[in-house]
Amino acid sequence: MRDPPKQEQRGDGLTFSGPSVFIRDHIPHLAGLLRPEMADVASWAEACVVGASDDQLASVLQQRSDYKLVLDLHRAAHSDALRQNAAYRGASW
Repeated sequence: MRDPPKQEQRGDGLTFSGPSVFIRDHIPHLAGLLRPEMADVASWAEACVVGASDDQLASVLQQRSDYKLVLDLHRAAHSDALRQNAAYRGASW
Protein backbone atom coordinates (compact mmCIF):
# COMPACT_ATOMS: atom_id res chain seq x y z
CA MET A 1 0.00 0.00 0.00
CA ARG A 2 1.26 3.48 -0.86
CA ASP A 3 1.85 6.17 1.71
CA PRO A 4 -0.45 9.18 1.31
CA PRO A 5 1.12 12.17 -0.46
CA LYS A 6 3.23 14.36 1.76
CA GLN A 7 1.45 17.58 2.72
CA GLU A 8 3.06 20.79 3.89
CA GLN A 9 1.32 23.94 5.09
CA ARG A 10 2.38 27.33 3.73
CA GLY A 11 2.05 30.53 5.76
CA ASP A 12 -0.95 31.78 3.74
CA GLY A 13 -3.02 28.66 4.40
CA LEU A 14 -2.19 26.82 1.18
CA THR A 15 -1.43 23.14 1.65
CA PHE A 16 1.15 21.70 -0.72
CA SER A 17 0.67 18.08 -1.74
CA GLY A 18 1.24 15.98 -4.84
CA PRO A 19 1.77 18.16 -7.95
CA SER A 20 1.96 21.38 -5.96
CA VAL A 21 5.02 20.03 -4.09
CA PHE A 22 6.69 19.52 -7.48
CA ILE A 23 5.76 23.05 -8.53
CA ARG A 24 7.08 24.49 -5.27
CA ASP A 25 10.37 22.58 -5.52
CA HIS A 26 11.03 22.78 -9.28
CA ILE A 27 9.09 25.78 -10.61
CA PRO A 28 9.19 28.20 -7.67
CA HIS A 29 8.15 31.26 -9.69
CA LEU A 30 4.76 29.56 -10.25
CA ALA A 31 4.42 28.51 -6.60
CA GLY A 32 3.83 32.13 -5.65
CA LEU A 33 0.71 32.16 -7.85
CA LEU A 34 -0.95 29.21 -6.10
CA ARG A 35 -3.84 30.18 -3.82
CA PRO A 36 -6.02 28.17 -1.44
CA GLU A 37 -9.29 29.31 -3.04
CA MET A 38 -10.31 29.41 -6.70
CA ALA A 39 -11.96 32.80 -6.22
CA ASP A 40 -8.63 34.28 -5.07
CA VAL A 41 -7.07 33.52 -8.46
CA ALA A 42 -10.20 34.29 -10.49
CA SER A 43 -10.27 37.83 -9.10
CA TRP A 44 -7.09 38.84 -10.99
CA ALA A 45 -6.57 36.22 -13.73
CA GLU A 46 -6.92 37.22 -17.39
CA ALA A 47 -7.39 33.63 -18.54
CA CYS A 48 -8.48 30.37 -16.98
CA VAL A 49 -7.49 26.86 -18.05
CA VAL A 50 -9.85 24.25 -16.60
CA GLY A 51 -8.46 20.75 -16.19
CA ALA A 52 -10.95 19.20 -13.76
CA SER A 53 -14.49 19.62 -12.51
CA ASP A 54 -15.18 21.39 -9.26
CA ASP A 55 -18.46 22.29 -7.60
CA GLN A 56 -17.39 25.94 -7.31
CA LEU A 57 -16.12 26.31 -10.87
CA ALA A 58 -19.18 27.68 -12.65
CA SER A 59 -20.09 30.12 -9.90
CA VAL A 60 -16.53 31.43 -9.60
CA LEU A 61 -16.14 31.89 -13.36
CA GLN A 62 -19.57 33.54 -13.70
CA GLN A 63 -18.64 36.20 -11.15
CA ARG A 64 -16.56 37.85 -13.86
CA SER A 65 -17.33 38.29 -17.53
CA ASP A 66 -14.14 40.01 -18.63
CA TYR A 67 -11.84 36.99 -19.04
CA LYS A 68 -9.88 37.02 -22.27
CA LEU A 69 -10.07 33.22 -22.39
CA VAL A 70 -11.64 30.34 -20.48
CA LEU A 71 -10.18 27.15 -21.97
CA ASP A 72 -12.04 24.06 -20.76
CA LEU A 73 -10.00 20.87 -21.27
CA HIS A 74 -12.38 18.73 -19.22
CA ARG A 75 -15.92 19.74 -20.26
CA ALA A 76 -16.31 20.97 -16.73
CA ALA A 77 -18.75 23.78 -17.49
CA HIS A 78 -22.22 22.41 -16.93
CA SER A 79 -23.69 25.90 -17.03
CA ASP A 80 -25.22 27.11 -20.31
CA ALA A 81 -24.50 30.70 -19.26
CA LEU A 82 -20.81 29.95 -18.90
CA ARG A 83 -20.61 28.06 -22.20
CA GLN A 84 -22.29 31.00 -23.98
CA ASN A 85 -19.64 33.43 -22.70
CA ALA A 86 -17.64 34.73 -25.68
CA ALA A 87 -14.35 33.89 -23.92
CA TYR A 88 -15.29 30.22 -23.33
CA ARG A 89 -13.62 27.56 -25.49
CA GLY A 90 -13.95 23.81 -25.10
CA ALA A 91 -11.08 21.65 -26.28
CA SER A 92 -10.22 17.95 -26.41
CA TRP A 93 -13.77 16.76 -25.85
